Amino acid sequence: MTRLRQEVDRLALELAWSQWRELGVGAAPTRHQWQAIDLEPLIIFTSALGSDIRLRARTIDWCITNARFISAFRLRHFAALATPLTRQAFGRYAATVKAHGTLPWPGAGDPYAMLPADHKEATPNLKRPSLVQLRLRTLVGVSARAEILKALLAAGDAAHTAASLAESSGYAKGGIAQALDMMTMAGLLNVELSSNRLVYHLADAQELGRLLRWLPAEYPDWQSIFRVVERLVGYAAAAPGGTAQRLPAAAALFAEISTDVERMRLDAKVPEPVDAASLADFEDWALEFLAAQTEGRRPSSTRQASYVLHREGAEEWIAGITSAAGLPRPLLEARPAGAQDVATAMFRDALEPEAEWGEMTAVCTEFADEVLRALRPGHGATYSSEFVRRWYGNRRKRFDATA
Repeated sequence: MTRLRQEVDRLALELAWSQWRELGVGAAPTRHQWQAIDLEPLIIFTSALGSDIRLRARTIDWCITNARFISAFRLRHFAALATPLTRQAFGRYAATVKAHGTLPWPGAGDPYAMLPADHKEATPNLKRPSLVQLRLRTLVGVSARAEILKALLAAGDAAHTAASLAESSGYAKGGIAQALDMMTMAGLLNVELSSNRLVYHLADAQELGRLLRWLPAEYPDWQSIFRVVERLVGYAAAAPGGTAQRLPAAAALFAEISTDVERMRLDAKVPEPVDAASLADFEDWALEFLAAQTEGRRPSSTRQASYVLHREGAEEWIAGITSAAGLPRPLLEARPAGAQDVATAMFRDALEPEAEWGEMTAVCTEFADEVLRALRPGHGATYSSEFVRRWYGNRRKRFDATA
């Protein structure tokens, strides 16, 4: 089990670091720039990952610095749903935040000794697609209203009942019902009767999207994902080495995660561990599930696309592809990315396999110099795949004429 434990621990930590990187913590590789982060479940999940003291110290520092973005109500709600070990770990994490900050966090325990900090965690860049939750909180407050809007944005054309919104939001049904009434009165939501139930949807989702800008491609159910990951970490740490002895622990884990797996609506069925062969399949699934969450799932590519770019710094870009269906995905796996990297990725996506790469290299360099670097830091632009193909065609004619 040592190898399984090492791999599970590594992936769980990478998952946490990548999401905190979106919030401005550290310089770890980030793979979740197009997935909406859910802050309070992330905090509770991080508190349970005790093997990385640096992660704990830096995220506690972030929570103290950015207390205004955090909902103590949601922390209390999600902590109550966690395992006893996670609640205990969160109690110490929360006690440390309370000892050094002003947020009235739930939970109790002995505070951790704070590591000497050679930095101060900065305010997160709220323009990032992944931080739509925090952007909503700046608009309507750290409240049930922000979570309702986030859930309805995620739902697309689908509608929600008050009960389903309460389940996903982390707020009580009474608070959700009151917020729905007020938002409906204000014209932000529409309500209708469906199968003897009142269902709600955004009155103008496109207008809200234009106001928020840089919407994520996906809104994962991080509450369920983190609970499953926590249980996988616990299983890998505690299960015995022999197959016969490990099988009962795996069967118990399968039963524990079944509700959350159902909520996530995974494409592949989780193999139930009933014998040695299916136990191996189940553990393979666990590693594949963890790897998928760590890497960040994304919609498939499409040739008819727009390339949505944002220049964050001198040579640091966020780059995504928005398909004809309106769903963005990351254009680049690695960050930070320079203008040449962005241009190369755009031309590869728009032109392969119809272009000669030798010619395309020169075109990419010109495109990066003439088009992309003309954008000032903090600004963005959108280019269609047709625009990219025409640019290539025009420049190729020029190269042919001078050959």
